[in-house]
Amino acid sequence: MHPTLKNNSLIIVDKYFYKLFEIKRGDILILSVRDEEMIKRIAYLPGEKMEIEGHEINLKEDEIYVLGDNPKESIDSRNYGPVKTNSIVGKIFLSF
Repeated sequence: MHPTLKNNSLIIVDKYFYKLFEIKRGDILILSVRDEEMIKRIAYLPGEKMEIEGHEINLKEDEIYVLGDNPKESIDSRNYGPVKTNSIVGKIFLSF
């Protein structure tokens, strides 16, 4: 898969309005994880069950599982596990 965002892309981030609507699988978010902001895509939603590399994961109602668009180089939930929904900084609304 090719990255959706490229180096030097300009993005518009919605930090407030997205809170009025449910997040969806595939949404691209800015997250604050371990004191670092990163851009990741939602792969699994709160409350979902999944199996990854032979391990069953049950997400809590306040957790999401995120992946980067470049799986060979991305550091994401495969490395640090599910992310709390309160770590969402905003949703990428537009990129160009």
